Amino acid sequence: MAKGGSNGKVGPFVGKVNQIFVDDTNFINQVTLGPLKVELLATREIVDDKRVRVTFKKTRFNLFGNTLKETETKGSGVW
Repeated sequence: MAKGGSNGKVGPFVGKVNQIFVDDTNFINQVTLGPLKVELLATREIVDDKRVRVTFKKTRFNLFGNTLKETETKGSGVW
């Protein structure tokens, strides 16, 4: 299992992971734990035939469909 929240593990809990492609540039990594959804909003840019640059923008916490908190998120990487 990969390290970090992208594998669905939040503390001792493991949730369902979805990757939602909004358009050609924007996507959301989403972890669902019952009524709680944690979303990492990001953009992607094709670097070459094998690599993509991902820039993280916001983290959003939703409970029962209501946004509890949304904060700016910094960080990027090339995969």
